Formats: sequence, C-alpha cells, structure tokens
Amino acid sequence: MALIAASGFFISYWGASDAWFDRSFYGVGRSHATHAVDFDQLARAALSVPGAQRLKIITLQRDGQTAIAVITFGDRIDREVSVDPATATILGVRDPQNAVIFRLYSLHTRLMLDRLGFDGLGRVALIVIAVNTILLLLSGVVLWWPRRWRSELLLPVLRRDHRWRDWHNKSGLYACVPLTLAAATAILLSLPVTRELGTSPQVPLVIQVNPISQETPLTLNDFVRPVTQSLPDLAVTGLGRLDERGSVLVYAENTQGDTRWVVVDRQRLSIEAVRTADPFTRETDPSFLIGLHQGHRWSAIGQAVFAFASLLPIGLYVTGLVLWIRRRGRSGAKRLPPLG
Repeated sequence: MALIAASGFFISYWGASDAWFDRSFYGVGRSHATHAVDFDQLARAALSVPGAQRLKIITLQRDGQTAIAVITFGDRIDREVSVDPATATILGVRDPQNAVIFRLYSLHTRLMLDRLGFDGLGRVALIVIAVNTILLLLSGVVLWWPRRWRSELLLPVLRRDHRWRDWHNKSGLYACVPLTLAAATAILLSLPVTRELGTSPQVPLVIQVNPISQETPLTLNDFVRPVTQSLPDLAVTGLGRLDERGSVLVYAENTQGDTRWVVVDRQRLSIEAVRTADPFTRETDPSFLIGLHQGHRWSAIGQAVFAFASLLPIGLYVTGLVLWIRRRGRSGAKRLPPLG
C-alpha cells in the first residue's frame, strides 16, 4: 500500500519526475530555445532517426525546453525521440514502456501485472488494496479518537515518551481525508463503467485525407499558424493525430495554464473547433476522476496536498510496525496507554 501511494507522488508530477529519472533523454543542463519553435524542423529531425516511419505526436515539454516526438518504427512499436528545440539536435531515443515513470505508473495502477498480461487481475488487486486502505484509515481514526476532545491533539507535537505513537497518529490524521478520497477514486478508475463519471461525451470530427509521413512533405507550421493568428491568447505546445486520416489536433495552453485542443482541417487549414477535452479520444475520458484522485481539481495547492499525503503512508506503516513489535514485546508486562 505504501509503495503504491508513494508512486502516486511521482505520477502526480509526471513531467518533472520523468525528466528527473531520465535526465539524459531530456537533455537536462543544455541550452534550449526561448523563441518561437519551428515544428517542421523538429519533426524532420525526429524522423531522421534510423528506422523511423511515421510521426504521430510532437509536444513541447518542461516549458518548451525539450520537444518529445512519438515515432512509429518498422516493427510497429512506438518510440519517443527527444529533440533540442534550439538546435534540432537529437537528445535521445527510448521505448517509453521501459522508462521509470511508466514502470511506476504500471505499479501504481496494476501492480505491474499488466506487463505480464494480467490487466484484469491487476485491476482487482488494486481495488482490494484500495478498499483495505480505506478501512485501515477509518479504523485508525476510530481507535485514535479521544474521549475528551482537545484541539492540541491535531498539532504536530511529538512527546518524548510516545514519539513513535505520535508520529503514527499524526501521519494517519493528516493523510486520512486525501488518501481516503484517492483510494475511493482509484476504485472508480479501475472500473470501466464508472470512468466516465463527471465527463461529457465528445463528438469526433474526421476529414478523410492522407496522413503525414516521411514520404509526405511536413507542414506542421501551417497547422500552427491559424491557431496563433486566430487565437493569440493560446500558446501552442504540440500537435497530434499526425499519422491518422483526419483533422490535426493542435495542443495549446491559455494564460492560466489550462490545456485546449484545437481541431484544424488538413485541407483548408482552418480551425474546426476548440475543445477543453480531446475530441478524438476513443475511450471514456476520466479527467474528472483523475482531478479528484490527484487533487489538482483544487488548483496546484490541492495537488501538492495530495502529493504530500501520498508519502505519509510510508511513515504510517513503519511506525505501525514499530508499535506492533513493541506491543508484542511488552505483552504480559506493562500495558500500553490508550491510543488517544
């Protein structure tokens, strides 16, 4: 339980965590572009990797310091290519499934059983652990609840003679609400029938044209231009659906940092729609539940609170183990005082 919760801390800050785990791939420490990005130049650089066939997605990461392109190779396995936006230099090529952050995601969501072909079993195991987490937290609060309520019981005060117990109590109390909500939403996210909770359906917009590949001249900047001209309050961060037959998706952010999906017609190079969710998603969009699960539905402060709470179970289980060992060692001797 503690490992699953702790891995959620890194997943909550996915981009920063991935760059920290795989510094060479992101080119951390290099000088990067701060001016307008030439997406055509970056795409040509990504497609120059031996074996590359089609460009699927290209996005800017870490505030435009690195460009990540998703490329389909001859073996039909996707690879990620990182490119320096300033020089169009290839920084690295990797299989994303072998990246640390993706392994942590597999642990967090399926106990890594999905990598062994047991996705359904991983879902069931996660639900059992989430239910057990809720029961442990609630039962811990019931056992701690004092007979006489005093506000100072909530303060982070550690008594010399009861330091382990105070660490245990405070860790459980401070993490109880966010962890209970995170465990409850984890159950819902593991059930396909509830992943659409709080979302509205998006109607796909498809225009049949040829996909972009090495054999087709790249005109990514042409897709970016109508967005920058018609929607000057949006900053373009990438393009998607480049390997499919249909409209191109231009990813952008407004001044508040909210993501927008701009649908651009390939033939007329005109804006078809501006959406707050991916209009081409083939499965139910769980963004509402993910917002509750990670806490970012309540701004960056809520996300930070949930991320910090995800680390507390490590201390909760360590101190609980120490208290259990001490209790067994003192059984038949002096009885421990009440938890409150």
